[in-house]
Amino acid sequence: MRLMSNKWEEVAEVKVDELRKKIQIALEAVSGVPEQFKAKAFEVILSQLLKETLTVSKVSESKALDEKVTEFARKIGIEAHQLSEIYEFGEKEPIFIATIKGTEAEKQFLISRCLLLAYKEVYNQEWINGSTLWRHLKDCGVQSLKNLSRNLDKHRDEIMSTGKGTGKRYKLTQKGRKNATNFIKQLINRGK
Repeated sequence: MRLMSNKWEEVAEVKVDELRKKIQIALEAVSGVPEQFKAKAFEVILSQLLKETLTVSKVSESKALDEKVTEFARKIGIEAHQLSEIYEFGEKEPIFIATIKGTEAEKQFLISRCLLLAYKEVYNQEWINGSTLWRHLKDCGVQSLKNLSRNLDKHRDEIMSTGKGTGKRYKLTQKGRKNATNFIKQLINRGK
């Protein structure tokens, strides 16, 4: 008996013990089914059991993300809903949506600082690849990204870096976290 191939990606997320329990439940459920229908019945039942498990898992992940966003807002000193003026929070990364004025170099620095703070506080990722920042900035419409590394290195008191070239990574200093927090408050107050 085989599961549909697209289910294997989802199955990988389920804990092994939980998977064993689901298989046992499905086997017990088809024990009285005529032999010619047993394989298909098993597949349908197991598929449904896994779908329910994954839905519960995704709901709890979403709840955990909401709690982290709420805690992030609390640290800044704002309400969680106010962060929606600055970010959208995906499963694995923040998306910066606020409008920033200034030169391209200033936008690179200010948006990067805000993204680094969100990655640290919401996703527990302290070091972020330059290519990830580059992608975010490009999505925000920021230009002249070939100078990103040089522009961020001008602010070493706020953004630390390690590595070179495509392996370069960035994180905020204590001063950078404080200034990013203040900047987010300014952006929110600007909208009032």
